[in-house]
Amino acid sequence: MALAAVKTFIAGEVLLAADLNALNTNILDNALSLVSPWTANMSAGGFLLTTLNLGSAGSPSLQFTGDTNTGVYRPAADTVGLAGAGVDVVRATGAAGGVNYHDLRSQSAGNAPELQAAGTDTNISLRMVPKGTGYVQIATAGGYVDSTIVPGLAFADFDSGMVQVLSGTVSLVAEGRESARFVASPSATNYLFLAASATGATPYLGVAGGDANIDLQLRAKGSGVVSVATAFVATSFMGGGQPLVNALYAQQIPRAWVSVTNTITLEDSFNISSITDETAAGYFTTNFHRTFSGGTYVPLGISQVFTTTGHVVGMGASKNRQADSCTLMTFRTDTFGGSPDASAFVVFFGRQ
Repeated sequence: MALAAVKTFIAGEVLLAADLNALNTNILDNALSLVSPWTANMSAGGFLLTTLNLGSAGSPSLQFTGDTNTGVYRPAADTVGLAGAGVDVVRATGAAGGVNYHDLRSQSAGNAPELQAAGTDTNISLRMVPKGTGYVQIATAGGYVDSTIVPGLAFADFDSGMVQVLSGTVSLVAEGRESARFVASPSATNYLFLAASATGATPYLGVAGGDANIDLQLRAKGSGVVSVATAFVATSFMGGGQPLVNALYAQQIPRAWVSVTNTITLEDSFNISSITDETAAGYFTTNFHRTFSGGTYVPLGISQVFTTTGHVVGMGASKNRQADSCTLMTFRTDTFGGSPDASAFVVFFGRQ
């Protein structure tokens, strides 16, 4: 309510002290009525508005017409609070010596609004810190828009990131296409484990979890197969005990094999660079592409019988296993003499 006059003067009237005192008293006793309520815009003239009441979420220090529980107040020292509907919406707290801060920015149509890090430092990270055991949650899961997958959590490229295409799954998306999908399992305690490595070491895909012994299964779809783009090397069993049942070890895998037809002709091979026909009948040497660690490997061979006389593959009396080659012979079982007309099929097991 505006300040009201206590007396109306008329022309020629004598000004009495009591009337003037009443005027002064009216102004002093109702000074707030001079500025409240405002009847027009008011400028502070470059001065500060100080000593505001602290206010509360239910009755902020600065509030709006018809919505007195929405506005700005001070909930604690060095903290500004925004209230809405009588409860806290945002609290912004300053830190002593702080030089970096949040910058909220709107954007034009078609562009996402931004929460930026700003301040004195050249490079400033942005942290989201839940309370207690709380977590950071993205409200939208993303999904298909036409034929393109829009990630719920996108990276610098708007169409690359993470998405939940189906409930209970998390997928990695690159250029709007699903690259990998991780599926939940009820009461799961075991999981895949991807480990990076330092220089000179090997990264690996493994398993971890609650069980002491956990198998790893690679499963193709339908009639598809599991294949490797480069050489597949099984693990080595170096212990003296019994290997696991059905486990595949490097010692079980042939490191080389060769098929030699009669007259010592190389028919087909693996890890064999060449064969050498020795001067003695039935003797030949296999030369390896990738050598063995020594001469302790095991050659196993058979010979195809072309006549009524049996033939076998073996080695001579002297040790003929070298790291880079192995000298073998085909010989007759009746005379034990060399037979250059017999074939030889040999596989080699050992450490390389």
